[in-house]
Amino acid sequence: MEPEDDIFIPENVFILEETVQEEERTVSTACQTDPRVPECSCAAVEERSTGTITKELGAQLDCAHDHQYTTEACPYTPQMELTESEINEDQNSLYEPESSESQCEPKYTIEECVQDLKYILFYSKLKELFNVCHEPGCQAGVISSSPKINSFAITMETECVVGHRRKWESQTRVVKLFAGNLLLSSAVFLTGGSHSTFAETCHHLSLVSMLLRQFANQQRIYIVPEDNYMWTQHTEANLATIVDSPCIISGDTWCDSPGHCASFGTYTILDSASHLILAQETVHVTEVKSSYWLETEGLERCLQHIERMV
Repeated sequence: MEPEDDIFIPENVFILEETVQEEERTVSTACQTDPRVPECSCAAVEERSTGTITKELGAQLDCAHDHQYTTEACPYTPQMELTESEINEDQNSLYEPESSESQCEPKYTIEECVQDLKYILFYSKLKELFNVCHEPGCQAGVISSSPKINSFAITMETECVVGHRRKWESQTRVVKLFAGNLLLSSAVFLTGGSHSTFAETCHHLSLVSMLLRQFANQQRIYIVPEDNYMWTQHTEANLATIVDSPCIISGDTWCDSPGHCASFGTYTILDSASHLILAQETVHVTEVKSSYWLETEGLERCLQHIERMV
């Protein structure tokens, strides 16, 4: 055997510690596929960069997956009970302040906004519309345009080479609130839809949608209170119609699922002669002993409601 000083050792060869016996060191310098595995798998992680690419890699994977350092994100649920300051903040986030230029525009009522026709607008066509200035008698080229998105509404602010500045909004405002955003939230709510289903439809259409929090805020601040008010007015008018005459009423309950595993039960009382709904109450299964008692509890609440109203 040649002297040890004449042996050429590549830099990427795994080198054992000097405390190992002479014959083990000689074998290790000639073998790159089966080096000695250290007792501590964590040490192999530090030695991988020296050129070991076989067993040390497996030790690295064992060490890297020894513990789970990532946690799943909790699903977002809208906060339905907020403080007064948070409600004021949510109300302010539902609209953009009007500029002095838009104060001269005619005022619209919500009834007019409901009857007004709506269309889907492509953004590429919108940019074509704002390539030139629309000031009377100008028609100069536009040098800057800045769009601002507010759910389904878009605001375009442009400036032409002459210096004319113009602001255009895609939706009509009602009391500083974009009417289209409110009407879309109302349409989804009143038809029994949900934000997730509607947002998925918008996603497949590449249609700019509304955030879940803004959708829930509009329902809580505007839609649900108005819906409760209109329903109360409707039932009071129905009771006033039959209060002075004998009537025959019928009632039944409708649960969210068949069998004995229902979570909600809605009981409705109907006047058989006029076919008017006199009362309707929804009961959750946690309010009674079991789902079997949803109908009984709903009937009692409807009768109590009629007694209070008359």
